[in-house]
Amino acid sequence: MDTLSMREFVHVPGPFASVYLPSAAAWPVLRPRLAAQHVEETVLDVLDEAVARHGATGHALVTALVSSGGTVLVDECPSWRPAAPVGRVSDLPYLLPLAHHHAAAGERPVAEWSAYDQFVFESSRPGGLAVDGLPLCTRGLREGNADALVVSVDRLGDETVWVGGDQQDHLVGTDDSLRALGVPISRQRADEALPLAALAVGAELIVTAESLPLADGVGVLLRHP
Repeated sequence: MDTLSMREFVHVPGPFASVYLPSAAAWPVLRPRLAAQHVEETVLDVLDEAVARHGATGHALVTALVSSGGTVLVDECPSWRPAAPVGRVSDLPYLLPLAHHHAAAGERPVAEWSAYDQFVFESSRPGGLAVDGLPLCTRGLREGNADALVVSVDRLGDETVWVGGDQQDHLVGTDDSLRALGVPISRQRADEALPLAALAVGAELIVTAESLPLADGVGVLLRHP
C-alpha cells in the first residue's frame, strides 16, 4: 500500500484515528474503545480491513493512521513498539511510533555521527546548541530554530501544549500568548503537536530509549544560538 510520509501529514487536515497494535489479536479489544470515542463507522471499517490484511496470527505489528474521511494514510510497522495498544481520535495524528528510534547505548551498533549524537554532544557543553524542557523547545520550534526534536516518551507522558496557526505553521507554545498573534489556538497533546511542529520546520524527529535528563521529556538541537 502507498502510504504518506510523516512530513506529508503537515498538510493533511484532521481529525485522525491513530492506531498502534502489538498484534492483530489486540484489535477486537481496541475497536470498542475507538467506537466509544465516536469514530465514524467508515473509519472503523477501513481499520477492520487493514487489520484483516495482516492476519490474526499476531506476529506483525500493525499500524494505521486514518483520516476522518475513512482513508488509511499509513499501514506499516513503526520504529518502536508502544508499551500497550494505542487507539486515539484527535485533531492531530500520533506519529511518534513512526519516528527514528535510538535504543539504549548498549543495544545499538556504532554508526555515523547522527543528529541524536550531536544533540547529546551539544547538551554536554556550556552554551551548546541544545535546549530541553517544553518552554525552550516550543520556542525553538516556533522560531524555526530546530534541527532535531528528541523525545523521551515515558517522561513526556500526557503533557499538553497550545497550538495555533494554519496547517503550514503548526505554532506551539506552553501558554496562550499565541493568541496575541491573531490566530485561533487550541490545547493539544504535546506528543502529537511537537512532532508536527518539528516536521513543519524540517527538523528530524527522534525518539530515545536512553535515560537522558531531559526536562519534560523533550529536547531540541538548535540550528543557531
